[in-house]
Amino acid sequence: MTDQKGDMSDVKLTNIGPNPRESKLYEAGIPFPNHEMLLKVAKMVDGTNKQNIIVCAGAELNKVTLGHAIKPTYAHEWCASLETRGILKRIYTEGPCDLFTKVYVSHDKLVEVNQYENMDSLSANLEFSLFNDFIRYIQYPHKYFQEDECDCIIVLGSTLQTAPFCAIPNMVKQSCLRILVRDNVNLCFSNRWSDNKKHNIVDCTNQIDHNYKPCINTFIKVKKQKISILPKWRKNEGTKYKQQMIFDTKPEHWCFIII
Repeated sequence: MTDQKGDMSDVKLTNIGPNPRESKLYEAGIPFPNHEMLLKVAKMVDGTNKQNIIVCAGAELNKVTLGHAIKPTYAHEWCASLETRGILKRIYTEGPCDLFTKVYVSHDKLVEVNQYENMDSLSANLEFSLFNDFIRYIQYPHKYFQEDECDCIIVLGSTLQTAPFCAIPNMVKQSCLRILVRDNVNLCFSNRWSDNKKHNIVDCTNQIDHNYKPCINTFIKVKKQKISILPKWRKNEGTKYKQQMIFDTKPEHWCFIII
């Protein structure tokens, strides 16, 4: 399996954690903090300009506890504020949507992505949402208004290890701003589909079959459109996105700063 730590020399990354000197990324020489990036994000989501923001909310947001009960955090409240400002297009959640409904995010803005989805045949609801949010602008560029297309996609609290959820950040256009927010963010730079190499498989005679190569799909299909499920945040992974921001910090702390 590919080393999850990876080489982050080509990643534009900032750490906004409360104790930067305790961060391994800080010790590796990654600059702290980058206020320009934070100001750019804050200005983008202030609601003065029309934006279409899609949030991919990871399972980590459901693990944060306040006291003994799981309650909404600043991350959930910030997502709700995007809808109030009229710039939230959709929230795809890697877990239940309950915490978002508690902060009054509209049901039609929420799409729950089950990690046990059949990648060869997505559920009708998920496929319908993905088509309307992403694929139709690819397949029918002259039919739909491009100003309705996603301008920014933000991944909060996910390691991007489950499919089809990990494919969603790869569905946006090349000019779209992609933001990844997660503590230990280097875990997001590879997943179990990253290593599609030949494995040693023992046949019925207990001999290694050197001709065997596993058939592992590294993409999903949405309305016949192939979307990669590999992480594409670094140049050596074939990223095509020119606008990326990667923050190594807890999502609730990041949202608290720019809320």
